[in-house]
This record gives sequence, structure tokens and C-alpha cells, in this order.
Amino acid sequence: MDGHKVERTEEDIIKEAMHEMPYGIYVIGTTADGKPNGMIADWVLQVSFKPRMVLCAFEPDSSSLGRIRQNRYFTVNLLNQEGNGMALARSFVQPSNAAKVRGRSAEAAAQQHDKLAGVDYWLSERAVGCPVIEDALAYLECEA
Repeated sequence: MDGHKVERTEEDIIKEAMHEMPYGIYVIGTTADGKPNGMIADWVLQVSFKPRMVLCAFEPDSSSLGRIRQNRYFTVNLLNQEGNGMALARSFVQPSNAAKVRGRSAEAAAQQHDKLAGVDYWLSERAVGCPVIEDALAYLECEA
């Protein structure tokens, strides 16, 4: 067998490495004033085992971030990337306040989205009323 080296570009190497990185789709569950909410997130990662810590990224004007600051608790719901997981994720893509998306008509911007409508969930006692999605693969109850 003749050995020969396959030339790979830097672009190929980076693409292959990025393809191997694990990726998850998460719903961050929050609550404020007795009203649960959820937002889609893909920037969630483990920071440490001891103490157990996760990191979640939020936009500065995120209503979920405001709820966490007010309540100090949240849930992280890991969704299945196959089957119903992607359909479930679609429920959480739009912001609660439609005006947050630039370029919408005044009528569209005036809408408020109840992202948990039609989603089976229960409220966590440990995370003080934050939603845990029934069909999540796994969930974490977190304190900020």
C-alpha cells in the first residue's frame, strides 16, 4: 500500500473540528410575578463540576435575563435534536415581545407571544416556579 499524505487546507481542518463539537438545543425556563416563560438557547455549557456550574449566554435586553436577575432561579431543558425536539424548539424562537425584532409592522410588533402555550410542562419547586418541559431529554434546576 502506497502511503501518501492528503493535503488539507486550514479551512478543511477548522471545518472538521467544528463539525465534531457537541451542540445542543436548550430552553431556558424562567419566571417572574408568577408567569413562567421559556427562551431558546444554544450557548449553554458546563463551567465546572465542583461547584456544579453552567454558563448561559443572553442578549443584554433579554426578558429571560431580567427574570433571572429578579428571581435568581432558572431551568435548563435539553431538547432532543431529532423527532419532536426541533418542533418543540420552534415554540420558543420568537421573543415574547414581538417589538424586539426590528422591521416588523406596528401590528406585528404589538404582539406578545406566550411561548409555553401548547407545551406540556410543570413548574419546578426547587427552581421556584420555573418551567420544566415534559418532553425534554434532561433538565437542570439552577440558581444564579
